[in-house]
Amino acid sequence: PLAEHEGQIIEILKSAGSLSMPSYLENLDLVGFFTDYPGLHRALRTETDNFITNLRTIHSRVTADLPKIRETFFPDLAEELCLAGIEVTQSDPHMGGQRVCILIFNKNTDTEQKLVYKPRDIRIDSRIMNSDGEEPSLMQLANTVLASSTPLPIYRFLPSDDGTYGYVEFLSHELSETKNDFVFETDEEAQLYYHQLG
Repeated sequence: PLAEHEGQIIEILKSAGSLSMPSYLENLDLVGFFTDYPGLHRALRTETDNFITNLRTIHSRVTADLPKIRETFFPDLAEELCLAGIEVTQSDPHMGGQRVCILIFNKNTDTEQKLVYKPRDIRIDSRIMNSDGEEPSLMQLANTVLASSTPLPIYRFLPSDDGTYGYVEFLSHELSETKNDFVFETDEEAQLYYHQLG
């Protein structure tokens, strides 16, 4: 019953500083609050249930896919991969409230790695921009034909076998000599990129 969890819910609501607190919430009358707003109670329960279910799904998928993830994204990593964090993004929710998440491996170590989890079919994305597919992606073919000094971006994808979700290389969007994050330093580079895309 809701009344048993009043204290916990009040603390969660208070910690979300941007929420305004009606006076009866401050008096711990959460049952009265949800009686006045039954739709909100249902929405919060649904969102909470979906959130828990989705985190469990992500964890089980990552656990099952870890060897493929390592081989595809981190083949040079000497130590074992350990999922240490999941950042839920503000992306539009998919079926059942699923959201794009940033997976963090080996958090707070010298070998911290990030990866993007997408709860949708990414096979088409992979055929367009993949750098490691069995067959060349559309962007790889375009780069071969264009032979430009500023190639179109390609990066790594790992679609699930059933096509219901997948992983995408994390791009920090920071200038780096060691990563290929496709950050344009000049307007001319950006113009060339968009010209090459047509």
